[in-house]
Amino acid sequence: MMRGVWPALVCLLWVAAVSSSVVAAQLLVAQDGSGGFGTIQGALNAAVFGDVIHVGPGIYEEGLTFKNGVTLIGSGQGETIVRHGYGFDPVIRASHASVGRIEGITVERTGITLSAPAVLLEAASITISSCTITGAQESGIEIADSTSSPTIERVRIVANAGHGVWAHDGARVRLTSCEIRGNGGTGLLLTDNAQATVSATELSGNGAQGLVLTNSATASLVACDVRAHARWGIELSGRAQIELADSRVAANAEGGVLLMDDSEAVLTRCSVTSGAIGIAARDTTSHRVVDSAIRETTGSGLVVEDDADGLLLRSEIAGCGSNGLTLSASSLY
Repeated sequence: MMRGVWPALVCLLWVAAVSSSVVAAQLLVAQDGSGGFGTIQGALNAAVFGDVIHVGPGIYEEGLTFKNGVTLIGSGQGETIVRHGYGFDPVIRASHASVGRIEGITVERTGITLSAPAVLLEAASITISSCTITGAQESGIEIADSTSSPTIERVRIVANAGHGVWAHDGARVRLTSCEIRGNGGTGLLLTDNAQATVSATELSGNGAQGLVLTNSATASLVACDVRAHARWGIELSGRAQIELADSRVAANAEGGVLLMDDSEAVLTRCSVTSGAIGIAARDTTSHRVVDSAIRETTGSGLVVEDDADGLLLRSEIAGCGSNGLTLSASSLY
């Protein structure tokens, strides 16, 4: 009986080895001709699910259509630069990609006549890691569709004319250890039921707000820094909800956190400092501020208006230029 088992086992091992070699092919892109491909898109066209594409240093003037299941690895930010500015096309488009990875690349959108995001993710759940995204006339990264759930880690999203990241239509995004800085619009914009989980990320110096949630968007921020924005650090409207923990909101011109309509916010172990107002709650919003501090605003520390209600627990309001707490026809416990 063993005589029949051993040949079958050997055959299975051979099939597994062949399958593994097919799935995990290594493709090389090099501008000096030393690789198998001279363009990144050429390698993407040839790749199949599971393949890894290594891209050498250089400036690649091309737009890319990403392929599901492929890993694209550059030589590092500033070393491998993908630049494109044709028509309304993004530099990188990933559609219907349930898995995949882009790493170690600078993505630069050029041209000023026709606008587009630098990276467009549609029904895509890929990982973007250790990249720089810059130069877009619209958002640095736009994420659309309820089936999108990308992970963005250790990525610099800087100097885009529009928003840093815009997620909409139910998209979900995870941002970890990112820098979203110096964009012309909002650092992170969540609309139409979008969701974001953000950790150890800096949102700073963007031309409008640091973070905006509208409609029924939700966000969770842990160990984040939201500072130095031209308007509010964080702004919520509609039925948006946010939870902040162990985070700092500082030096935002109009104020730290603005709640409007029916939005809700929970701050735990956070600091809100400088700016015109610390936290402003309006309309029928709800907020909880626990184990946190509001300090050194030029105006009031906490303003609660209309039918807003809130909870202030084991927290400090100090050093404000106007009232520490301003109440107007509202409830605060």
